Amino acid sequence: MSTYRKLQVVENSDDFENAIEIIEAPLRSPEPDEVLIKCIYVVVTECDLMAIKGFSKHASLNSRPTFFEFEIPCNIGFELTDPKKLFVIPELKPDYFWLVKAGLTAAIALEEVGHIKENQNVLITCAAGIVETIAVQWAKLKGCNVIGTCSSVEQSELLETLNCDRIINETIESIEDVLYDEFSEGVDVIWDSIGGDITNMLWHHLTKAGRLITFDGISDQYRRTSLICHDSCAEDQCKMIFSFSLHRHSRKFDRYFEKILSHYNEENLKILIDQGENEEEGEFIGLEGIQRALKVSQFSQLSSVTFLLLAFDN
Repeated sequence: MSTYRKLQVVENSDDFENAIEIIEAPLRSPEPDEVLIKCIYVVVTECDLMAIKGFSKHASLNSRPTFFEFEIPCNIGFELTDPKKLFVIPELKPDYFWLVKAGLTAAIALEEVGHIKENQNVLITCAAGIVETIAVQWAKLKGCNVIGTCSSVEQSELLETLNCDRIINETIESIEDVLYDEFSEGVDVIWDSIGGDITNMLWHHLTKAGRLITFDGISDQYRRTSLICHDSCAEDQCKMIFSFSLHRHSRKFDRYFEKILSHYNEENLKILIDQGENEEEGEFIGLEGIQRALKVSQFSQLSSVTFLLLAFDN
């Protein structure tokens, strides 16, 4: 029987070299309604770090880390999947990680749910995150005034390169104080990646016709928060809060991907990628490269969510 190599979580720990191991597993042939795909690139995010440490409800020992993956159909490879779950891209290029997953989330959430318009004030929380950096750029492309929150000087500098209009470094300033002092009439659209008490606070800083977008699964606490906000809706009527889930908008993927690809080709969208080319041991290549990437991302001065690491296995 054919085999393939894969990563497996063997211990919940922040010692990533010992927490995951490379093992060899049997590779079965695809059924008639399946496609065998080979993993070419992998993105390491903060979610992966937390899962391996054991801080995720989806994390379990002897499981494969759930990285974002960039794959191609092949006759030898990595795992079997339903063909309907595959998304066609123009070429095999790492940048499409951002353009597909992050790009579609940012564009569809802001346009179809937020209904952003030129000259509106748009607040993006955790603005140095993978999806959020695209959201900042997308709102700017639509002529909005963008407020971005972050938690370090390095992230502030990153947001400056994206032309974010007002950067709030939470280690230096209070989001609420800035909103009271500089946006006393409220914010038109708020992108909330945090949930919990922050959602309640942000709700009170929306304009009377404002929209607050939060995301499925950001926290169990959000579910309780959303009930409080919806109760407020009955009094304000115009204010609205939405829980966004990308898969509900799948019919719009092709249309929005054309827009995203057009902006990318015209160099209106910046893609931030680190493949380890500046590391002493070289680029992150193969399964061993993923192990190194986890360690590097843990100590990155940028947000681990933003620190995009790619690996491929020949």
